[in-house]
Amino acid sequence: MIFSYNVWNEEGFTLALFFGDEAVRLVKNAGFDDIVIFLSSLLIQPFAALMLCLFLAWVIPRQIGYRRLGLGGRSWFEIWNYLLRYVTPVLLLVVTLGAIRVI
Repeated sequence: MIFSYNVWNEEGFTLALFFGDEAVRLVKNAGFDDIVIFLSSLLIQPFAALMLCLFLAWVIPRQIGYRRLGLGGRSWFEIWNYLLRYVTPVLLLVVTLGAIRVI
């Protein structure tokens, strides 16, 4: 964080993604602390949520999930499992891509 008040105080730092000839600026003329906040809150947290979602939905056996959740009925668990497997990863990707202004 000291870089924001020292080295990058005047110029700033630019982060961009390049898609062929086109560049998408993620951060323009930002300080070091702005870059750390951008990376942690807009990229790392949604990625960690996506990995957790995929682990819970595809790696842990369904019987263990059903017993641990205790949702009352099997139909509630099936709805939860469907949302966790198919809907939530898509929504997390949309949110992440929207945050970095790709879509």
